[in-house]
Amino acid sequence: QINSFLPFLPICQRTAKSEMALLLRWAVRGGTPLPLETGAGVRALVRGWPRWLARCHSRCTAKRPLRVLFFGSDSFSVAALSRLWAGKTTPTPPTASCDIHDVQVVATAEREPKGKRRRGQAPSAIRQYADEHGLAVHDYPHDLRHTDHGRATDWIKDVEARHNGGAVFDVGVVVSFGHMLPAAVLERFPLGGYNVHPSLLPRHRGAAPIQHTLLAGDQTTGVCVLQLSVDKFDVGKVLASAEVPVAPDADFVGLRDELGGIGAGLLLDSLLHLPERAAAARRQEGPGSWAGKIKPQAGWIDFSTMDCDHIWRVYRAVAWQVGLYVGTNAGAAADPNARVRLVDVRPASAEVGARVKAAAQEWGPPTPDAALQGKAFYDKPTESVAVCCKDGRWLQCLALQQPTKKVVTAKAFANGHGLTRKGASVQFYALT
Repeated sequence: QINSFLPFLPICQRTAKSEMALLLRWAVRGGTPLPLETGAGVRALVRGWPRWLARCHSRCTAKRPLRVLFFGSDSFSVAALSRLWAGKTTPTPPTASCDIHDVQVVATAEREPKGKRRRGQAPSAIRQYADEHGLAVHDYPHDLRHTDHGRATDWIKDVEARHNGGAVFDVGVVVSFGHMLPAAVLERFPLGGYNVHPSLLPRHRGAAPIQHTLLAGDQTTGVCVLQLSVDKFDVGKVLASAEVPVAPDADFVGLRDELGGIGAGLLLDSLLHLPERAAAARRQEGPGSWAGKIKPQAGWIDFSTMDCDHIWRVYRAVAWQVGLYVGTNAGAAADPNARVRLVDVRPASAEVGARVKAAAQEWGPPTPDAALQGKAFYDKPTESVAVCCKDGRWLQCLALQQPTKKVVTAKAFANGHGLTRKGASVQFYALT
């Protein structure tokens, strides 16, 4: 039993440490009487050493309860929050140094509805999850800047006073929140603030790491748990990380959900072992890259400058967010800036590409690949609209949408624009 206690001896409190030191000296000397100057107190300690052993062990192995303030917004942050909430309601591993005592949520305050686009707008995913599970939700002012020290101090103190009995939160956790926390807020967390970031830092720092991973064609990515820094995004020390391969056909939603689950597990493990993980945190090494916010222009397709693989990466990365758009000469006005949204696309097989190209050449003089770029033909066997890309490969469009109209199949689009006639085509242009 004494040997089992030795690992805990260095972190005992002062009185227990001195008492156990006397006991160990007695044990090492083979149980011989201690010097008389130690007095009767020592003999009483020796007789009662099992009781002292149990008391010191309990002091050394008690887990620190953590009050967590969680900042989030979307479904990626919901994965982390749900894991923390499950960690609060399930037994803590014996090796853990901490346990989750309380979790409260911060979500950006809902703006007043103005105009058609905001009427009936659903609350954020993180707010919905918190409401469904009875978690306290605090509104974060959407116009609070990270440089507004006084206002930030008032806000965090108000949260602590009204919802936490005046006690400070031990840890702040930020996952896909969309705001940089002011220093006045970070300083209120005695154990610091931490972030889950879906990339292998320092690559793809910024607001859209998953999209930029797919746009760059990376074959591997990952997720990191790191310390929050003041005035800079994604530069803190890394507590934990995991590498994840990127499938050739991975899209944003699938990769987000996969990284969200892995990151949630890393976050919970890091908090349960926070003293050890924080002490072993490593600095980021190597050149970094910036993954800025995705703008609408990221979904504008130019078949004369983009090859098929490039367009396929853009579709998998940002089509869910900003859509894929081209200009077309179709329609009575033949307006080059009339938009067509490519709703469902995929690279055509070599067989499909050869068949469409042969059909296009059959009804006219031989046409070089450069002249076919951006031309869309209907392929009846696959019921798709095939478009020639810069590299001569073809992109299949299975569903399309014109402005103010509903999404239609490629067959319906082809019927509406006469593409079912032999040799008929539509020219797709880049938007300007």
